[in-house]
Formats: sequence, structure tokens, C-alpha cells
Amino acid sequence: NRATVSAVGQGTALVIATYENVADTTTITVVPRADSGRTAPPPPPRAQAFNFTLRVVGLVTTSSGTPSDSGTRTLQALPGSTVTLTLLPTAQGDSVVTGVAPVTVATVFGTATTDATGTVRFTAVPATRYRVAVQAPAGSGWISQSQDASPPYWGEITREVMLSK
Repeated sequence: NRATVSAVGQGTALVIATYENVADTTTITVVPRADSGRTAPPPPPRAQAFNFTLRVVGLVTTSSGTPSDSGTRTLQALPGSTVTLTLLPTAQGDSVVTGVAPVTVATVFGTATTDATGTVRFTAVPATRYRVAVQAPAGSGWISQSQDASPPYWGEITREVMLSK
């Protein structure tokens, strides 16, 4: 679990937070300190569309069977998973991206199957709230899941979704 705040200077900063399998972003306004005489450069323009790379992995725990062994955890790529990317209407607190048409109803942007490394990529996705739904390979025993995320700030987004059994 982590939170990151990134600010170059006065203007807008992006806050990225993850907790367990949930990730979200928000923007905050950064103002100069009262004792600072410097003028910060303007923030970079916000992306109107983004490229989205997603890797689907499974959490594998192995144990020797002894009571003191908490197990070894490794991540395994899950090729053959079906990923659906759905654009969602803006939620309260979302920052609206200038120049991006508002989404009024959930709309499937695309569906793809993960490759041998468990990865899929969607390009030129409008910068709006979105949902990633991962359907585990049939008969694999992995539990499918979905995650929602706020409109991203940057033009390249990479995420990892971890499934469990």
C-alpha cells in the first residue's frame, strides 16, 4: 500500500494511492510557500487520452507444511485472461479533463485477451473514469475481479491486477 504525491512546482499535483487491490488518483492544488520568492513553472498539460497497459498476475503461495512456515509468495503471469476496459461517467470528486467528451453511461472501450506474459494494451483511451474487469481463464481456479479508477493525468498508464484462488 502506498501513496505518492508528485509536484514540479506551483499548480496541480497528482496524488496516486493504492490500498490492497484498489487504486485511485486525484489532483490537488500546490501553492507557493509564503516565504518563497520563486515563481514555479506551470504544470504540464493534462493528457486528453492515455495508453493503458495492464498485466494480470496470480498470487501463488507455497509452503513446506511446517507450522512455522508462512509460505513463499510469488506472482505468476496469467495468459488467456479476458480484460474488458469500460469508460464510466464522472463521479463526485473527479477532475474533468478539458476537451474530453463526458461519458454519460458505462461504455465498453474494448476487450482483449492477455498474452503469454499476462499483458494487454489499450491505446488512445479517453481520459475519463474507467473500470478494468478481468475474467480469469476458464477452469483456472483464479477469482475474477474488477477495479474502478479515476481519470488519469498522464498519457501512459501501467497497472497490475493480482488475482487469487
